[in-house]
Amino acid sequence: MKIELNYGRRVSVLPASAFDKLESATKIDIKLLFALSGAVSGIDLENATVDQLADKLGIMPNQVEKSIDFWQSAGVISVVGLEAEPEAKTTEKKVEGKKEGRTIVRRSDELPSYTTEEISVILEKRKETSYLLDECQQEFGKIFSTRDLNVIVGMLDYLGVDIGYVVALLKYCNKIGKRSTSYAEKLAFNFVEEGIDTTEALKIKLSELEALHDNESTVRKLFGMKGRALTAKEKKCIGLWFGKFGYDKEIVSRAYEITVETINEPSVSYAHAILERWYGDGIKTLEDVQSSIEARRAEKAKGSDGVSSFDTDDFFEAALKRSYGDNKTK
Repeated sequence: MKIELNYGRRVSVLPASAFDKLESATKIDIKLLFALSGAVSGIDLENATVDQLADKLGIMPNQVEKSIDFWQSAGVISVVGLEAEPEAKTTEKKVEGKKEGRTIVRRSDELPSYTTEEISVILEKRKETSYLLDECQQEFGKIFSTRDLNVIVGMLDYLGVDIGYVVALLKYCNKIGKRSTSYAEKLAFNFVEEGIDTTEALKIKLSELEALHDNESTVRKLFGMKGRALTAKEKKCIGLWFGKFGYDKEIVSRAYEITVETINEPSVSYAHAILERWYGDGIKTLEDVQSSIEARRAEKAKGSDGVSSFDTDDFFEAALKRSYGDNKTK
């Protein structure tokens, strides 16, 4: 086999040391590395800023900073002046929504640390944040510490999200019992890196997560799993029940009842076999479930009268147990 590289009009050269890091590199890390190697035109490596790189690559500035930190830590790139201007985050410019001229700064998956004076300046310039702080403190039931204020100001000033975004995020954390701004900080970084950087997009994402959390709580309570966490397999099954299969809590409860009646114990795997079979048979409602059960009983009754010798109940149960056995081995 003969392979030829089609270079076209542009060629990029990568350090051989980068190859050893590809397995742990993200798509954005690789994208940035190619850009720095000459694959993207218009990048001046002598005077590059985070925002210029972000604009060229169509990603968030904080994603650029994270990738630069990754490649520098790996020894693949060197960044001159990285520590020279640690305060070059130009608070006023970012507060006003201007990102131009921001220099490359080191980031290690955390927000920058603000002094009390910086926090006061930012809050003074953003009068509407008083409402934000009051609402968030009421939501959490406490007065925020300097650390808490650092996180909130950082999300506004550093990540560039708006007030509604922060309020929605903190309300979600409170709802699921995670009353910690540090937890909110981790979620914010994850969401922004996923491209969820507007309040509208965040609310959609949080709605999906809340529904998933509620469904998992329902199943945990129904199956008596209060003392342990769900396994990855159980989470996958639950996601299919309420997602792909489109079933509600009533149908899942019916599958649970049939499971216990049949094998004398609660089992997510066995319930999944039932629900998967119902989904395959086109059963969508409790009425469909009842009709199916009655049809099988009628067929069985015919067999006892000699009209039919095919026992659908036995057949259905045998099929479920086979499916249940297969699921247990997966």
